[in-house]
Amino acid sequence: MMERHFALDLPAGRFAWNVLMLSLAALGLPLAAYLSLRPGVAEMLAQGGTTAAQLLLRQVALNGVPVVFAVTWAGFVLHGLRSRPGAAPRTPWIVMLADAPLRLTIFGLLHLVVYVLAADWFGSFGGDRATALRVVAPTLARAAAFENLSGAYLYAVLLASLPAQASASRPPGGRCRAVALLGLLAWTALCVSAFTAILVAIAR
Repeated sequence: MMERHFALDLPAGRFAWNVLMLSLAALGLPLAAYLSLRPGVAEMLAQGGTTAAQLLLRQVALNGVPVVFAVTWAGFVLHGLRSRPGAAPRTPWIVMLADAPLRLTIFGLLHLVVYVLAADWFGSFGGDRATALRVVAPTLARAAAFENLSGAYLYAVLLASLPAQASASRPPGGRCRAVALLGLLAWTALCVSAFTAILVAIAR
């Protein structure tokens, strides 16, 4: 799958399209789960009618999709380093360990940018950039607990990383090694926990 749909030597347009399709597919399940599981969200949309639905779609389109797309793109670029000619023997291990921290870091930085732009363009956060910056850490700290829409974006980012992780855990010419894949998933969970702990500390 990686070699066929997400190789770095693909035409730029095709690569971007494939990343976008994967991002949308990865976003669908967490978003549906958030809307169905969070108390009051479905009722709010039902009572708010078209306006509430439009606001939700605008937030997902202008925040969630670009964030998931950009993080997924960066992840595939990182994993593309594994197959570069002349790559060092340790490169695959470095790439595998760097995957989750890279995705989470970009995820956080993009939220900073998106929130500031939302304050400028749409008057969110009272149109105050400083307020927008202050709410990023507490918002993302709650994301891992699936308490806001950013939680849906976070888990979409993690779902979109699975093809790359499965490919990374497979030896050349061999099948995916379950132990290696489970190890990568455990490492990702550890990184998410550390990411959340850092954000909680910043938010205090």
